[in-house]
Amino acid sequence: MEKVEKIVIIPARLESKRLPRKMLLEVKGKPLLYYTWKSAVKSGFRVVIATDSGLIKEELEKFGAEVVITGPAGCGTDRVAQAVDMLGVGDEVIVVNLQGDEPFIDSELVKDVAEEVAGLEDKVIATAATYLSEDEAQNPAKVKVVLNKDGYAMYFSRAAIPFAREERKEGFLLHVGIYAYRVSTLRAISRLEVCDLEETEKLEQLRWMWHGYPVKVVYTSYKPFGVDTLEDFEHFKMFVEKNQK
Repeated sequence: MEKVEKIVIIPARLESKRLPRKMLLEVKGKPLLYYTWKSAVKSGFRVVIATDSGLIKEELEKFGAEVVITGPAGCGTDRVAQAVDMLGVGDEVIVVNLQGDEPFIDSELVKDVAEEVAGLEDKVIATAATYLSEDEAQNPAKVKVVLNKDGYAMYFSRAAIPFAREERKEGFLLHVGIYAYRVSTLRAISRLEVCDLEETEKLEQLRWMWHGYPVKVVYTSYKPFGVDTLEDFEHFKMFVEKNQK
């Protein structure tokens, strides 16, 4: 198989509703976004941060990160699409869209979702999932996914799916917020019209599926550690201060 170029793009806006300016909150003299960038670099791929903030650009370039300033964007996918155009990335290149608030992201997972796309038809999008306890599945902040026999997503939901009318025979799958796709697919999905399912669940991947873009799900043992609240950040801070010199 011909080797395909791969790139990681981390969309990172300065402002966030639940935790203002979280990307620049510091632990041991380094911002949160630095830790995500550093983990992504371990994949061996080119890593670019796409941001709307000159402050983020200035801060991350101190550590050697490649950063581009995009215009306003409705979501991370739109920002990544802007970035590939600014960078002049070709249609066949595979992009991994990685959230900036996943400081412990597994670099092997980054490689796995990219390789999954490389072996599939052009329209397929790859993402990841891991097992979730029944108690955690009741939390609407944790997005669940149900798969078909070939490992493609049938549906994503904030609800605890599948619902067991009797004794549960299988566990829940937690969606891990990482995506990989060819640039041609990224450009196409960034232009799709919003559908009712997306509006209801507030999950953009439902738009892609509604318009006919298959989503292949890679299983991972990695447990997401997204920093969305001050409590999350304090847990992250304690872990870094305890485990990193």
